[in-house]
Amino acid sequence: MSFGDLADGYLADCLEREDVTHVNELAALVRMTAGDFSNLFLEVVGERPSEYLKRGRVERAKYLLATTDLPMNTIAYKCGFGTRRTFFRTFKRVVGITPRSYRLRPRKAKS
Repeated sequence: MSFGDLADGYLADCLEREDVTHVNELAALVRMTAGDFSNLFLEVVGERPSEYLKRGRVERAKYLLATTDLPMNTIAYKCGFGTRRTFFRTFKRVVGITPRSYRLRPRKAKS
């Protein structure tokens, strides 16, 4: 199993359990310092661990926005964002639109 596969699996598990995931947890999992882990992660995966985790949280939020009627605060919490404001700011920066706009956008029909 590759380093990237381990990171993907750990992130998916944390998001399913609604744990707040931190780079220090990932580093401890592989018995490395946070600095060494971050450098290796960037080299192997191609992005910083914090950006990787943020992207995973946003992907989980997109899924919940598209498939549930959960309130925004609940989605923010379930995806590991500390506050609703942080959730909105991060989501808009990554996706380009607000979570509300994402939820209200027309869905493509499945063929």
